[in-house]
Amino acid sequence: RPAGICISGEWLYVVDTGSRAIRKVHRSTGEAFTVTWLDKYEPVGITVSSATNNLYVTTATAILLVDSSTGLTSHLIGGGSAGGGFVDGPKDTARFYRPSLIYMERGGKSLIVADKYNHCVRRLHLEPSIMCHKCGLNASLDAESQPSCTLATITVNLTWSSSWGTFATTSP
Repeated sequence: RPAGICISGEWLYVVDTGSRAIRKVHRSTGEAFTVTWLDKYEPVGITVSSATNNLYVTTATAILLVDSSTGLTSHLIGGGSAGGGFVDGPKDTARFYRPSLIYMERGGKSLIVADKYNHCVRRLHLEPSIMCHKCGLNASLDAESQPSCTLATITVNLTWSSSWGTFATTSP
């Protein structure tokens, strides 16, 4: 059950919720590989840092950092109780409740996360230390991200072709 995708260079990364795996598909050849298995987690969303090719993956209550080359996985922020929670702050105390969509802001210093059951959007500052804040009218942005952060409704049309066929999707 694919749940999230992102692209970096020649690779399409796919969160496979059903088998709890992160997969990568070569965009030219269609060859698929497993980056890592997440036995203790059910992955949902995924984004990639274009600078490091590290993957950031959302789970039920946490965000993981995955090295796309080695599959080495580490806990980045969140976790704690099985039911999640809503706590802003540093990585050791911040809590999420079903973070789903995740996006790397321009500049690579912040992640934007849709915290589904907390009904909010949250920003994770990655530098100088990992810190989580709810987004809103007074949310602070790093300098590189300011021009890219405006509220908008967009439509995404994605077409991907491989030896298996052509796939197309549109989001509202």
